[in-house]
Amino acid sequence: MNAYKTLIVALYTLPTILIFAWMGQVHWGLGLVIAIGGMIGARLATGLTMSRRGDLWVKVMMAIIILLMAAKLWG
Repeated sequence: MNAYKTLIVALYTLPTILIFAWMGQVHWGLGLVIAIGGMIGARLATGLTMSRRGDLWVKVMMAIIILLMAAKLWG
């Protein structure tokens, strides 16, 4: 199932990158930094989520994020 998701994302991402690159609107250095950070973050998050206490980690992080967003909206 994940292969289908990857294929679908590739089908609309690759042409989009090509169009924006052709128009000169891609900052390759920044994009590379963001891509590397995303890969590292995904790897760490997967490891934490699949750990023995992964469900607790997800619940705590969601609670923190919700509280931070509520505080931002409040003030």
